[in-house]
Amino acid sequence: MQNDKNFICISCFNEDLSWFREFDYPHIIYDKCFAGVKKSKYYPYEIPPSKLREKYPKMNITNGQIGGYNINEYLTYIISNYYNLPDNIVFIKANIINRHVSLNFFKSIIDNKFFTSIEEWNLSILGKTNFLNKSYFISNDGGWNELNNSWYLNKRKHPNKFFNNFNTFMNFIFKSYRSLKYIRFCPGANYVVPKKNILKYELIFYKNLKYIINYSQLSGESHILERALYTIWDQDLQVADIMKKPFNEFTVFPKKENVLKANIRKLISRI
Repeated sequence: MQNDKNFICISCFNEDLSWFREFDYPHIIYDKCFAGVKKSKYYPYEIPPSKLREKYPKMNITNGQIGGYNINEYLTYIISNYYNLPDNIVFIKANIINRHVSLNFFKSIIDNKFFTSIEEWNLSILGKTNFLNKSYFISNDGGWNELNNSWYLNKRKHPNKFFNNFNTFMNFIFKSYRSLKYIRFCPGANYVVPKKNILKYELIFYKNLKYIINYSQLSGESHILERALYTIWDQDLQVADIMKKPFNEFTVFPKKENVLKANIRKLISRI
């Protein structure tokens, strides 16, 4: 029955959507490249307008925003539909098939009615524990766990306007966060999320998250939020008071970590 099908929210960055034609599901597709992408110091290629509506006229496609990677569109959907969310939402990137999971695996979880991290690590040699530097491991439930050292931040092509440390970010948005040695998350941020998991947090919480990541196409904070979403939706943490009022240019954010000290800390963490 149609009502038994989960709702699909797809973020598309100039990717092939032909694989989705066989899925007769309620959905929305955010086209991040509808206006094209100009070459910049952060992105080395120029992409012409995608024209996804012409290519896939039977799909429900709307304009997305270039900032904040795919997570920006997840937040856009939540914010726009907060008071009328479907019971379960499948948040995915348009390139999920064969990059993150196989088509058969995706079909097997698409109608899950519980919080699901969409991962299939047996597809890759990455599914093996890295015993050499202990930077990650795969847990018994098949989930990715990464050393919490913010290695992906302070990169030339990934600006960090507000935060350059995962723990600083988490302690800013939550009162009850405790630093973890390893972060459980889904690389690529592909999830099945029940409405109740989303509604644990007020609408302003999601608006503020979008404010933090949306300022740049390749914002470093998007990588932070990619690693935070599993904890946000899976756990019940106490939200910080500052996340209960709208962010603006006058909002005071924590002082960012010194880059030299951060790099030294990363090296030590791998020993």
